Amino acid sequence: MSQSEEKLIQKLDHYDVEDPRYALIDAALSFKSSWYLLAERLSQLLSSKAFRDWGYATFVSFCRQELYLSPSTANKLVRSYRWLDRKQPESLRAVKDTSEAGKALPDYQSVDVMMKAERALEKAELKQEHYEDLVQKAMTGEPPAVLQQEFREHRIEPLVSPELARERLLRRLFDQSIKLTNILLELEESPDVLMSHADALREWSGEALEQSQKEVLALNEGDTPENVGEYDEVKSDPADSEGYEDSSHE
Repeated sequence: MSQSEEKLIQKLDHYDVEDPRYALIDAALSFKSSWYLLAERLSQLLSSKAFRDWGYATFVSFCRQELYLSPSTANKLVRSYRWLDRKQPESLRAVKDTSEAGKALPDYQSVDVMMKAERALEKAELKQEHYEDLVQKAMTGEPPAVLQQEFREHRIEPLVSPELARERLLRRLFDQSIKLTNILLELEESPDVLMSHADALREWSGEALEQSQKEVLALNEGDTPENVGEYDEVKSDPADSEGYEDSSHE
């Protein structure tokens, strides 16, 4: 038994069995075998904001301090449960109606892969048949690692605009120029001409990067030629933080 599990068991003694916090801690102890129970309660907690009544400023701080769950795990649990509730409600109902809790559902990490696949499908980065195949395999117990590998193999990488590609190259050049300058500074015998060239490279790449970033910003705001729409900038998906408060506020 891990130290986290021992601490959770000790916490159970502090609450009545009818207390919502007791139910959450009890679910945290068994979430590996029936993760949806904990995920469901966490989803309800996030909606009700009851953690504030218990002295926690954020949902994240409650999960960390009360349940010893990382923000990443809590995030995936809630998102996975809510996705299943929308996309596979019959599977959730079947699990709740049987004593074999958790066995009829895929691992929450497998659900996370299905969510990524759905977003890729919506962006035309994954074909319909590949998406359906991933979902079918996930719902029948295919391991998350296998699903993730198949998703990567079938995903179509989005086109990147020339402006964005140039900005990325300049960023790499600027970062490397700073490293080069620092190395030369540490070498006392570095010729002055090398330092001069390194400084010039750093200054030029920095100015070029700043200008390139302005061009990319203009591209994203629509102040661009008519063909800009055929490109997509690679950026984080808002759904990755669905319903969550910023943990930086703690």
